[in-house]
Amino acid sequence: MRSVRLRIALLTGGLAALFALGAAGYRKLEGQRINVLVRRSAEQSLAAADIERLTGIDRAKFANFIVDYTWWDELANYVIRPDAKWAVDNLDTSFDAVKTDGIWVLDKSLRVVYAKVKPGLRLSRDLPAPSEAIRDRLQRKPFTVFWANTNLGLAEIRGG
Repeated sequence: MRSVRLRIALLTGGLAALFALGAAGYRKLEGQRINVLVRRSAEQSLAAADIERLTGIDRAKFANFIVDYTWWDELANYVIRPDAKWAVDNLDTSFDAVKTDGIWVLDKSLRVVYAKVKPGLRLSRDLPAPSEAIRDRLQRKPFTVFWANTNLGLAEIRGG
């Protein structure tokens, strides 16, 4: 009887020791996994910050381009009386300066007066968003920014 109790006690103790070792091993593996996830997250955050820092400059140029051109009397005159030479001299030359892939100039009725995409892109000259959506956004906020799906992917749309 005593040997049965001893065997049960040894078996229970052995199982408890195995469980404790398994739990400690599992805890160590989870700790390593968490460390890897934290390191990856930190690397992704740094990469995202670098991208934001680099593209933020271009976005600021893009935003300033919209504001400056919106208030420009010469652009207002162009909308009333389109002039191809003026567009080539003033709009076509803006692609590289503001890092944009397309420029659309609309009149107050949201009819396209000028539309051009960066040479070499397979981007449609059609408006990248429905005119109703553009009208709604401009009515809510005179200088608007939103995102739209295009045939090339997601595009940042700014208007004023």
